[in-house]
Amino acid sequence: VGLLMMGNRIFGSSLVWRGDTVQGCEHLQRALSLYRPEHDQLAYVFSQHPRTAALAHQCLGLQHLGHLDQAMAAGSQAKRIEHFNSIAYALCFVSLLIMLRLDVTTLKRTAEELLKLAEQNNATYWALWARPMLGWIKAQEGDIDAGIQQMHQSTAVLQEQGANLWVPQNLLLEAEIMG
Repeated sequence: VGLLMMGNRIFGSSLVWRGDTVQGCEHLQRALSLYRPEHDQLAYVFSQHPRTAALAHQCLGLQHLGHLDQAMAAGSQAKRIEHFNSIAYALCFVSLLIMLRLDVTTLKRTAEELLKLAEQNNATYWALWARPMLGWIKAQEGDIDAGIQQMHQSTAVLQEQGANLWVPQNLLLEAEIMG
């Protein structure tokens, strides 16, 4: 059952990223329905808690479908676990939704929490996601040049490392501010 749950989680996540959001959310829901507490140890095999990762991707999928309240509920549930990488994962995905809602205050709190967690655990990747968000916030608060610089620096490091998953998002945010 654990492998079936993980298969649905990974396939559902892939479908959401690919743009097949409806089918992706269906697989993520299947993964969530198959989840049992004994699957918690899979967090140490797959680097994220299986339920947290499914909820985080469901949060992303639901926001793409326009179900923002349901997406926030999924994102809030995703953060309830004591596993560093899973917490960072959830904070990252939920921050995208908060940003879409233009809730600068909540985003600042969430991004600062992610950055603090990343720094405490020497997790550069998660810091490179938090910093562009904090740069975007700076720009929203009126410090446009500093905000763009902070975003650009993080994006450049991600590109240098070949960690391009978040680069389009960062470039889009940078372009929005420049526009």
